[in-house]
Order: sequence, then structure tokens, then C-alpha cells
Amino acid sequence: MRRLCTGVLIVLVMYSCSTLGKSENIIYEQKNEAAGYLKLADEFTSKGQYASALQYYNQALETNLIVDNQEGAIKARSSLGRVYLLIQQYEDAYKELQHAYEDAQFYGDNDLIALCLCNLGEYYYAKNNLEQALSVLQEAKSLLSKNNNRLLAVILHNTAVVYVKQARYDEAKPLLESASNINIKEKKWSEYAANCYTLGIIANKTNNNTIAEQWMQKALDGDKKAENSRGILLDLEALGKLAQKAGAYEKSFDFYRRAFYVALLLNDVGAAKRCITELIQLSEKLGRLDDVKRYTEMLSKLP
Repeated sequence: MRRLCTGVLIVLVMYSCSTLGKSENIIYEQKNEAAGYLKLADEFTSKGQYASALQYYNQALETNLIVDNQEGAIKARSSLGRVYLLIQQYEDAYKELQHAYEDAQFYGDNDLIALCLCNLGEYYYAKNNLEQALSVLQEAKSLLSKNNNRLLAVILHNTAVVYVKQARYDEAKPLLESASNINIKEKKWSEYAANCYTLGIIANKTNNNTIAEQWMQKALDGDKKAENSRGILLDLEALGKLAQKAGAYEKSFDFYRRAFYVALLLNDVGAAKRCITELIQLSEKLGRLDDVKRYTEMLSKLP
């Protein structure tokens, strides 16, 4: 009787161990799957393909939730909110960003809370609530662990962007320089490009046109390394505007021409119209009558 009971116990233990191992493998596989969705979504976001980004962030969120991977779900939800912010669906953006922040507080990881606060800071900036943006960004920085340099660089950049909006240029510049140093070290070229772009804006606003061009060229180089099409578009437009301001119309024409093609491939109608309008005006200044006609016809065909 004792032998039979022992045998049954062995069978039960073996069965439970086998089931447990299989369950752990399933959870591990789904976590990896969710991480893959997040990576894809990040790539689509950087390319300005927001519909695809939303799809994959949602898949990442659902895959993480189904195995109760709280950290992954919070990151996916907060990223989802950022995409809604980029496409100016502010109500959806706030809902997801706030939900992620509340979940992060329950989870209790300070770096994760800091990430959510940083993203909420972008929301408040977009809504022109600058004091609230600064408040949450300062709280995010205070919670950040010492080794989390990548997120620190983002927080410094976002804080600087708020300062630029407030015309506090002297306070913004050292933050951007610190962020760019971190991003160079971490090889985060898209983020480095954003730092350079903002430094270019400061230089332009303080009438340092030559310095502004140098920063915008560095931004373009960084975005090219990252293959960040959305950033490349903005950099080319900025360089075109600066060249035009300096009276270098041929140079400006070339920048806007390149920006126009990027805008078309990104299906960004607003940017395409901006660029082609500039190309028409520059063509007139340069006496390119055929280009005036061609670009005018193209503009009329844009929706």
C-alpha cells in the first residue's frame, strides 16, 4: 500500500513539473513575442507610420497582459499613448498615458514611473500646459536610478524643449548638451539628432544663423544614421529655411526638393504642401520658369 502511494506521488510530481515547465515556456515565448511587437512598433513610429505603430503597440500590450507581464504592458501602453499624441488624438493619448502611469505606481518600479511621467510631460507640453510639463519632468528625474542614462537623456531633452518654448534658452542649452553627450555614448542617433535640432532652433531664435545651420546639419547626419525618415524631413525643411534666410536660394531649393520627396514617401500631405509652396517661390526667385509650372501643377494635384 505504501509502495502504491509513493508511486502515485511520483507520477503526480512528475506531471506537475512537466506542466509547470511547459507553462513557463509559453510565458517566456509570449514575452519574447511581445518584445518583438514593441520593437516593430518603435520602428514604425520612427518612420512616421503611425497606423502600423498603433497596431503593434496594441498587440504588444495584449500579449503582455495575457501573461501578466506588468512591466511590458506598462511600457506598451505608455508608448501607445505617445503615438496617439503624435497624431493629435489627445483624449486617447491622455487615457493611455495616465493608465500606464497608474499601473506603474501599483507596480512600484521607480524607473518605470519615471518613464510614464516623462511621456506625460510630452502630453502636457503638447497641450501648452508648460508648468505641469515641467513639474512631472522634474518628478521623473528625481525618481530615476543613477544608471538609467538613456531615460535621463530623454528627460533632459524634454525639459529643454519646454524651456525653449518659454524662451529660457540659457537654461535649455546645457541640458541639451548633456543629453547629446549621453546619446552619442549610447549611440542613440535619433535622440542625438533631436538634441541637435533643438540646439539649432535656439541658435536660430538668437540670430546665430551659421551656428543654427551647423546644428541642423548634425541633426540630419544623426537622423540618417538612425534612418529616421520623420526626423530627416524636419531637418531638411529647417536647413532649407535657414539657407533661404541667408539668401542661398539654390541651396535652399535643393533642401526643399529633397524634403518634398521624403514627405511624399511618408504620405505627409501637410509637409509636402509646405515644401512644394517653398519650391514654387524659390523657382520664381531663381528664374526656373519650368519648375514653377511643374510644381504648381503638382501642388494642384495634392489632396
